[in-house]
Amino acid sequence: MWAKGIIVEKCDLNNKLPFPDNFFDVVFSNQVIEHLINIDCFIEEVYRILKSDGYAIISTENLSSWDNLLALFLGYQAFSQCISTKKHIGNKFSPQYKKDVEEIYFAHRTIFTYFGLLELFKTYGFIIEKVLTAGYSIFDKIDPIHSRYITVKVRKGDNNVSKK
Repeated sequence: MWAKGIIVEKCDLNNKLPFPDNFFDVVFSNQVIEHLINIDCFIEEVYRILKSDGYAIISTENLSSWDNLLALFLGYQAFSQCISTKKHIGNKFSPQYKKDVEEIYFAHRTIFTYFGLLELFKTYGFIIEKVLTAGYSIFDKIDPIHSRYITVKVRKGDNNVSKK
């Protein structure tokens, strides 16, 4: 499909992607990875479809953000988690609390920590080029590990990593 000069392909990111090896210079994924069931397949496919020295930019929520840590400390679910497919429950401080879950596919399945996200990409042979954080303005500069959002820029490296 063409949309303003851009080729658009609808596909399930939990499965093999319909693109040849070494096809893209850049892959961008914003607030998607936390919704996937098969994260390993997604990461392997991103690696496969990137050209040599290609980049991926992936953004996601941070399970170890200060608001999530506070919620967990108080015995509530993290703000980033959805534990029911019917209602947003488990954290009375959440703006979504007791609202209907409109679509099951919008639920977060895996929430990453700062170091967990980096290790995931390293496991699949990516080189971490840059990590940016956001969510708490000045505090992100002082303490990026506990920011609300994490964005990684990774480069396809020499993949000598054995696959499962």
